[in-house]
Amino acid sequence: MITDETAVAEAGVPVGGGVAPFKRVFDPNDVALPPSLKEALAVFFLKYGRFLRTFFPVLRVGGLVTVTRFDDVQEVLRRDDVFRMELAEKHKLVTGGFNFLLGMDEGPEYRRVLTQLMKAFRREDVPAFGRRSAELGQIIVDRARGRLDVVQDLMTLVPRILCEQYYGVVLDDETRAVFPLWTFALSQYLFIDTKNFKPWRRAALAAAERVRAVLDTSIAKAKAAARAGTPPDNIILRLLEMQRTDPNGLSDGEIRASIMGMVQGFIPTNTMAAGHLLEFLMRRDDVKAAAQDAARADDDERLFRILIETSRLAGGIGLGRFRRCAQNTAICVGTQREKRIFKGERVLAGTLSAMFDGRRVKDPLKFNPDRDPNDYMLFGYGLHICLGVLLAKAQITQTLKPLLKKENLRAASGEAGRLTRFGAFPQHLIVEFDP
Repeated sequence: MITDETAVAEAGVPVGGGVAPFKRVFDPNDVALPPSLKEALAVFFLKYGRFLRTFFPVLRVGGLVTVTRFDDVQEVLRRDDVFRMELAEKHKLVTGGFNFLLGMDEGPEYRRVLTQLMKAFRREDVPAFGRRSAELGQIIVDRARGRLDVVQDLMTLVPRILCEQYYGVVLDDETRAVFPLWTFALSQYLFIDTKNFKPWRRAALAAAERVRAVLDTSIAKAKAAARAGTPPDNIILRLLEMQRTDPNGLSDGEIRASIMGMVQGFIPTNTMAAGHLLEFLMRRDDVKAAAQDAARADDDERLFRILIETSRLAGGIGLGRFRRCAQNTAICVGTQREKRIFKGERVLAGTLSAMFDGRRVKDPLKFNPDRDPNDYMLFGYGLHICLGVLLAKAQITQTLKPLLKKENLRAASGEAGRLTRFGAFPQHLIVEFDP
């Protein structure tokens, strides 16, 4: 375990106390650079890459091994003792010396942190979390009066508000507007940037300074509220209470790193998923009609199945999961595609491609909301499956439901009705409807 003192020594970052002046300037232009043609082609070939899955299912190019078939992807993600996480150093860099679950391999420290977070993020919170998402969505849709930027003013805004109300992140008028942009910068650097692209790294480090400062303030205010005897119930306060009563409780620095990790997995991921599925939905009248029928019937389970299937067809939230091989090994043993993987090689487990593998997913290019839930790997697979999957399910479904109930829902005409991006993340998509 990295102690608070180690974090201060290595990163020069105050933990749980005063905020040092920021050393870096956050420039949104560093985030907003468009993805390269190479990255766009990679998305295309992994999504519709029957050629790769058929002829090169395990492809080595340089030091990267790309795995594209359903069974093989699951093998890589299941063998976490060999195919290890590689985000530890990046996580420590942005959090100020502390790792987060998605940078940890299985072991005592992983299990300790996971147990603490599971005690804080409780299953019984999900219904109220969904209701609050629906309330916020209804307010926003009603105020829109028939025209709404469904990405920025709904699917990014609601998670940001929930970070304040449920997580306990303290924001002010100045930080509210830019906080989502900081989380986008962090997520892009951690989960999308595979080449240490300088502008993305620069933006992430500047954003990290500011998010750490916000969370230090949040922790300090939560402690003050606890001392006053009337603290609100939120995740930070729950973690602080466990810190006080549980010998395995997280330190202030670990709480900061954990909330930082959860937030950068909540706002950016839900924004990306919702933006992609909404763009697809607006282009497919049959899919939109199915979603609206479920919303109007208040059939939440059916609506979620439609939305997750739409998300799969729309490209999900990324190509897959990167791992680093810890020892010489082989995958697909006993098959014609058996391949040696060498210590130190990077492996991309192509979850997106896998969900279009007709060997395991029936009619993968067709819209079918009645698929077996095991056909999906949108929330990951194996040890590092998304910790907040139930909250994400509730938030996306309930936030979108008020909008989907509207009559004559459509994309705005012209450029306004086309999805635009902030870096890798959806930023604007204007829709119209009858008020």
